[in-house]
Amino acid sequence: MNADEIRQAAQRSDFRSKAGPLLAMMGMAMVVTTLVIRVVIAVTAADYYALDMVTRDSALSGSTILNDLSVISTWPLWTLPFGFLGLATLMVGIALIFSTIPGRIQQRASAMALTLPRVIESRQGTK
Repeated sequence: MNADEIRQAAQRSDFRSKAGPLLAMMGMAMVVTTLVIRVVIAVTAADYYALDMVTRDSALSGSTILNDLSVISTWPLWTLPFGFLGLATLMVGIALIFSTIPGRIQQRASAMALTLPRVIESRQGTK
């Protein structure tokens, strides 16, 4: 392998080096979004359960009390799978990022193998 081939290989990027950081950022955004939604659900639940049971049971249709109850009972049904999907996406992104490391080390070793004899010769010539 000559210097031009090594230079071209270093400038080339494969799918893993492009998709890994993107997937990791998407996964992190999904996890953070789930966390924010879960905090909203917790605040809504605190407001709902702060009322006495008679007030909660006697709420009229269309009231904010029943709206809070619907948020408390339905939102967790889709935020849990969304959070797991975000965590899985984050892990796949990290795995793709780590899978590029051996190839980069191999490129670095090829570059060092090509240049090391010349460096040694130039150092011996200056003594």
